[in-house]
Amino acid sequence: MYPVKDNANEVLIGKDRVATRSYSNPTAANEKYYKEQRSLVGTDYVWGGDDPAIDGGLDCSGSVLYSLREMGYDLPDMTADEFTRSYTVDLVGEPVPGDVRVLYNDDGNVIHIQTLGNEERVNASGDNTNTISNPGEIELFEGVPPKSGAIRRIDFASLPRAE
Repeated sequence: MYPVKDNANEVLIGKDRVATRSYSNPTAANEKYYKEQRSLVGTDYVWGGDDPAIDGGLDCSGSVLYSLREMGYDLPDMTADEFTRSYTVDLVGEPVPGDVRVLYNDDGNVIHIQTLGNEERVNASGDNTNTISNPGEIELFEGVPPKSGAIRRIDFASLPRAE
């Protein structure tokens, strides 16, 4: 099971507190992660995909997980909501390339995640009609992101490393 946070400072597994975490500062990992994300522009969007070689494409959470795995992190398959709760923290200060923008449903669950750059964002979106035989495409949107949702920072120090 992956850790689930109840707020930006506390890491939980089930109902047992295991650690208190401070806000992460941007690092070289942010920039490397953004470059990995940017390299996915034009990749097929496939609902539920987290490895383009196996699934024929990537969805929003799959693109995040794929980029981080390419950087040497060992992450299990998970939803955007699970990733956000487990491995991101509230943004303090200004966003930097590699921060993520998340959108929530009315129940407070993350339903979409995208990666920010310098006045651009990598966006993998579609729906369950986007399959291997009917893929969408991971796109690059230019301009300042809309104000909806929340901008969060990936806590690279908390990500498990591949051995």
